[in-house]
Amino acid sequence: MAAVSHSFVTKLGKNEMVSLQTLVNICGALHCGIGDILEVCHE
Repeated sequence: MAAVSHSFVTKLGKNEMVSLQTLVNICGALHCGIGDILEVCHE
């Protein structure tokens, strides 16, 4: 299980920067790659 803090979820909701380590932990818990949960948008 990946521990995700309230502040991490809030940052995602506000489209703010989040910790790469937390994203890696989520990928580990979901057994997926970073590309499965992350999309790069060029503004």
